Amino acid sequence: MSERNESKERLKWFANSISRRGFGKLLFKVGVGLVGAAAGIDALPIDKSGPRTAEAAVSCSTWYLCGMHGAPCDSCGGNLYSCPAGSVTGGSWSRCCRRDIYSSRIVTYVDCCGKTGGCNNWCSNTNEPNWCNNAGGNLYFCTLALIGSTSC
Repeated sequence: MSERNESKERLKWFANSISRRGFGKLLFKVGVGLVGAAAGIDALPIDKSGPRTAEAAVSCSTWYLCGMHGAPCDSCGGNLYSCPAGSVTGGSWSRCCRRDIYSSRIVTYVDCCGKTGGCNNWCSNTNEPNWCNNAGGNLYFCTLALIGSTSC
């Protein structure tokens, strides 16, 4: 059987196995997929950036808080990357946190110290001591979660 005849047979099989309505649905799905890919829309709703401000809801089950023991600074009027005004950095610890089923990242946690007040959002995902180590009078305020680019 020649390639041309084989192609005709496949086309006949396809035409007999799918209705016009089913073929229209297939074309629609393919078209939407191509438009989505061209627009850079992810197939899965995964937030790859992580929250950057206090307005973003912070849950202790958020992937990058897997090693958190304390109050996330981004829920205390700060952000993920620097201690709030009036506080200083203390000691740190690191954990490997699973970002999704395909990747994990090293997250370094840094205690911010020396500021009075506090936050209501406390995460106890690990059992870490106060890492202020006399920084800021050993007065704990919140903890940064610095997401590294290194896989673990």
